[in-house]
Amino acid sequence: MDISKLNWAFLLEYNKDNTSLTLQFSPWFIDQHQLLFEELTFDEKDIIQIIHRYDYRKLDYFVNVKMDQVFDTLMRFNLTKGKFPFRTLAVCHLNENGLSCVNFEEEPLLQLKKQFRQQHKSRLNYKVAIENKDDMHMNDHVLTAGIYKHLAHMTYRDLNIL
Repeated sequence: MDISKLNWAFLLEYNKDNTSLTLQFSPWFIDQHQLLFEELTFDEKDIIQIIHRYDYRKLDYFVNVKMDQVFDTLMRFNLTKGKFPFRTLAVCHLNENGLSCVNFEEEPLLQLKKQFRQQHKSRLNYKVAIENKDDMHMNDHVLTAGIYKHLAHMTYRDLNIL
């Protein structure tokens, strides 16, 4: 069985009650992007400055839909001074206060999908592992346990679905 490794970029917590967004960055991501902060918290008026407006709407949508299972969505952030938003794939689930997500950079996931397709691997012949999982300090075991299964599912789906 092939095991491919990914690094999580940051944890996202969206609190629907006080309309706040918290991003907790992994040490790997901080090092990769030379960030000067480990965590950022935004209130309702500042959220739109960091997250793409369509993705901000998605937060409320997902919270109101009341999905029971782990799901994924594309999210774009204005974290760097680049011309384009920073793109991530978020693996999320609802919690009692709103939404919890583990965000992965989009490009490594797309490369992994391409690699699996080129090698014609069946769904049963590979596994996706989170290399920096020990840095993930989450109390929510539902999301942590569901991440691995969902990552494997995401890497097997057609590229145009992402």
